Amino acid sequence: MKRCRIIWLVALACIVGAPVIVSAGEGDVGVDLSGEWIAEYVTTTETRLPVIGGFDTTTEAEVAVEIEQRGDQVMMTTRTCSIDMSTDLPMADTKVPDAFVDSLSEQRRRVRLRDGGDGLEFVSEKLREVLGVRLDDPGSDKLPEDDDDERVYDHDGDGNPGVTIRIEGVVSGDIYVVRNGWDRWYGLVTDEDRIDGRIIWQTEQNVVGASRRILSRQPEAHPHDDPDKNYFRMRRADDGLGC
Repeated sequence: MKRCRIIWLVALACIVGAPVIVSAGEGDVGVDLSGEWIAEYVTTTETRLPVIGGFDTTTEAEVAVEIEQRGDQVMMTTRTCSIDMSTDLPMADTKVPDAFVDSLSEQRRRVRLRDGGDGLEFVSEKLREVLGVRLDDPGSDKLPEDDDDERVYDHDGDGNPGVTIRIEGVVSGDIYVVRNGWDRWYGLVTDEDRIDGRIIWQTEQNVVGASRRILSRQPEAHPHDDPDKNYFRMRRADDGLGC
């Protein structure tokens, strides 16, 4: 079993639902963000495999959001509705099973609302997420390299170690992974119905098992350096939350 810093076809970048506390200091910030929202969360990974060469993988998630606001204090509760992945590598496609999505837990993070000159900025703290492994210190602990490590557990409850990703193409099968990653959001509150911004993220992930040995191969991979390929968009939900 091999180790990689960023999973070769998975860049979920901590998209799980997250209750968020927003603070902009004393007084009224001039907007009321309370209500129901839908967030589009997109990350892109640059990957390189021997012989095959380089390719990009894009992960798109839809997240349902509920926001409660009292003055400059905002609570935002989110949950992931769906995850779709695409790659410009023609010989393989990646599927995220429903069990993976359902296993993603709620988390909390702080976000600052501040005057950025061009408008009210939405700036979050770093949020770390760990999947399929129990770490004493997620900031420094190394990830397991195989499922013999006692820290690995069946996160998504499908009977396999870690969390499962489905690969379809010339070679089809499942890979079982553990992951430790973080993200940070930088956005702009356009008005009371819209928040747009970019995502800063990193993920370290290991394959600890696979249904076929060839799927255990790990490439070099990292977040795409084009900010237009790593972003979020939040809109009010006209017809209520969709999931």
